[in-house]
Amino acid sequence: MPKEQHTHQEDVHYLNEDDKHKPVMSDKQIQKEKRARFYQEAVPFETAQEAWFWFIQAQEAKADGARITAGQGLVGRPCEPSDILKVLDRLYRNRILKWDHCLVLRHYGRKQMAPDERYVKERKAAHLWKEAMTHLYPILLRKNIIKDKEGDDFSFDKLSHDAALFEASKNQNNFDGRL
Repeated sequence: MPKEQHTHQEDVHYLNEDDKHKPVMSDKQIQKEKRARFYQEAVPFETAQEAWFWFIQAQEAKADGARITAGQGLVGRPCEPSDILKVLDRLYRNRILKWDHCLVLRHYGRKQMAPDERYVKERKAAHLWKEAMTHLYPILLRKNIIKDKEGDDFSFDKLSHDAALFEASKNQNNFDGRL
């Protein structure tokens, strides 16, 4: 008979009352399984901008005293707010994004709206915003935080398909004797 590892009966869940001597799952195991199921059913963001606005809202809620817990939101998300912060931090530390990008992202993220280049005062901010989103997009896409939309300029599958078509047409042209 195997030695029991759990001493507290309330920590262990059984399939039925007859199996009390056979622990099925501890509370930690159940939490781990729930978290794994939550991330499998998670809904990716539509755009990098939507992910950024969600991140800012989560950070503001945390600053106001909210406790961020995975699986507690109305919609399951494929990441935690810290994952987006890590991406931004890496881009900044690698000098891909400048401090001005971070300031613009924070300012307009708090407003929950992107800067509008039609306004003279927001033109520079709009340029920085677009640069930042352009750098965030492929990383968030690779991490499955945002959806890969068919026909999107940043879709890696579409780019590889287009490259294959280009190579095929180039080879076809060389075969026919044309350039």
